[in-house]
Amino acid sequence: MEESRWVVTAAEIERKSGDYVCPLMRSFGALGSNHEKSVDGLLAMLERFADHGQKMLHDGICHEIDEKNKIFEFIKGDLRLIWFYGDGSKIIICSHCFVKKGQKTPKSEKAEAISIKDSYWALRNKGISVPLHYEDEE
Repeated sequence: MEESRWVVTAAEIERKSGDYVCPLMRSFGALGSNHEKSVDGLLAMLERFADHGQKMLHDGICHEIDEKNKIFEFIKGDLRLIWFYGDGSKIIICSHCFVKKGQKTPKSEKAEAISIKDSYWALRNKGISVPLHYEDEE
């Protein structure tokens, strides 16, 4: 039995101007109003994951999309939210969300997540505090 909540957060990327942007929040904003219910469903799913952890995961709502890089996606209707495990025992970091239109996750979506993950781990391995997005910061 898991003893504590998981941390579910999102990556932030530094712009050339020195401020930060969250690709996940940007991708949510780009989806449009016709995906509001699916986004709400994804957010509810993340809340359940934070409360219950990996025991709630099954192929119907989540699966690995890149075995080599350990990249996963949550599924809600035609939306996919890509994520990876962060530093620490119970943290996942969401990369971005997109509308899936075919059988396989597009290579460009995987590449974006891998780039974010690589940047995250490069900073962590240097001992640098990684900027993460938390809902209560808005």
